[in-house]
Amino acid sequence: MEKQRVDSKKWVVLSVVILVFLASILLVVNQFVAQADQTAVKNIENSPQPDVKFNEMVYDFGTIQQGEKVVHMYRFKNKGQAPFIIESIKTSCGCTVPKNYTKKVLPGKEGHIEVIFNSKNFLGNIRKTITVRSNDPDEPGINLSIKGMVIADVVVAPPRSLFGLIKKGQSPTRRVVIKQGSTKKLEVT
Repeated sequence: MEKQRVDSKKWVVLSVVILVFLASILLVVNQFVAQADQTAVKNIENSPQPDVKFNEMVYDFGTIQQGEKVVHMYRFKNKGQAPFIIESIKTSCGCTVPKNYTKKVLPGKEGHIEVIFNSKNFLGNIRKTITVRSNDPDEPGINLSIKGMVIADVVVAPPRSLFGLIKKGQSPTRRVVIKQGSTKKLEVT
């Protein structure tokens, strides 16, 4: 029985020694990984990166007639040390379309994004967003905007069919509001 106690104590001591040894190895490995992560971050920070700067982020086209198209060129410069690459361009609706753009801009060079806004289905104040996804680490998603006022010569409310289906013998009446949307002379006949 005494021998079993001694063997049991040896087993406990041996287990503790093994656990301490394994814990030491884990500490060394964690320190090595942390140093490797810091080195990788420093390498990324010190490596050449693109840095894009747009001349303007918001373009205000002022007031236009409904149905007109607005074409605008957003200009930018790559002030970084690596090529700037546009990965994708998305707009907030199909009425705003990026047409021509510079996909890759070398350091120190300029690029552009041409955008066309079609006002056919709009009245009043509008604001549309153009999102540019790129390899710029500081701004991988850049939001540009186009805004302004869309007016019409005449605005009729309600804009849909005034009476709908009319049956024989009915005398429907509706209230219609007609507003002048521009400075042109309005004459109702």
